[in-house]
Amino acid sequence: MPGLSAKNLHLKRATATLRGLSLEVPPGGILGLIGPDPAEAALLFRVLCGRLRPDGGRIFAGGRDVTELPPRRRGIRVLPGRAAEARRMLADPPAVLLLADPAWPGQAAARAACRSEARRAVRAVGHALVFATDDPAAALALADRICVLADGSIVQEGTPEEVYRTPASRLVAELTGAANLIPGEVLGETEPGQWMVRTPLGDLAVAGKDPQARHVTLLWRPEQGLEGEGIANTLTGTLAGRVFHGPLTELELDLGGLAQRLMLPRACIADGAPVTFHVPPEDLCFLDPAARADQSFLESLRSRSSASGWIGR
Repeated sequence: MPGLSAKNLHLKRATATLRGLSLEVPPGGILGLIGPDPAEAALLFRVLCGRLRPDGGRIFAGGRDVTELPPRRRGIRVLPGRAAEARRMLADPPAVLLLADPAWPGQAAARAACRSEARRAVRAVGHALVFATDDPAAALALADRICVLADGSIVQEGTPEEVYRTPASRLVAELTGAANLIPGEVLGETEPGQWMVRTPLGDLAVAGKDPQARHVTLLWRPEQGLEGEGIANTLTGTLAGRVFHGPLTELELDLGGLAQRLMLPRACIADGAPVTFHVPPEDLCFLDPAARADQSFLESLRSRSSASGWIGR
């Protein structure tokens, strides 16, 4: 398919490395590239536009293999970082555009308008656009698909909603927004697609695929918690602080020594007061298996599991 395709790119430099990196952007598609190290995205852009030659792999642009072509013949242009100037260039050829760390307008309304205009222009002309940014919110708002680049390879790719709501790892979770993390031990499957997990906050129900591990880390986003008691996963914490974000207020809660954050549309709650909320099972997700866990915590889990009749699998 015409657009941009990079297959199995390899290149090692002193400041960054590409390790078998592959990506696809169709005509009219917008790919947001985020990651913990901006040097990796910079290296990828230099390879794509022809300033550096990869040690391995191929690059296709507009349906042509451009791996061996000089920059001026590739049909790939690096746009300036100023978003307003970049938008004016979107209507011009070539077919593939690279945009590094766009500087959006300072006002929220102007940023939203700028992104909408850029999205319409890319789709109308049929360019393939890749933009790298250290602002995950901008990537989630503008891109059709997100690639998370870490340690020289794509560690997760998906729609903005997929990457945000079901991150594959703690790295991806914390890159894409505020994340509440809870360590736990899987006790078993209570019904098809629903798992019971013992945590420091009590037993929590999680809807999803088999976690493929016994010791896990659970994730939920602050806006996914709902005020009041629920059918499952009701929790109570003490209000330790708050941050006003306009339409929502972020509550900083202490749940027996485990800090969690909750976003509510209103928060007429006194500091130090209890806050009861629940997290629906479908809004809890499993991250990568916990590599290390506190041994005393695990022993206490096993003790409570045995007392309640659960047998860890």
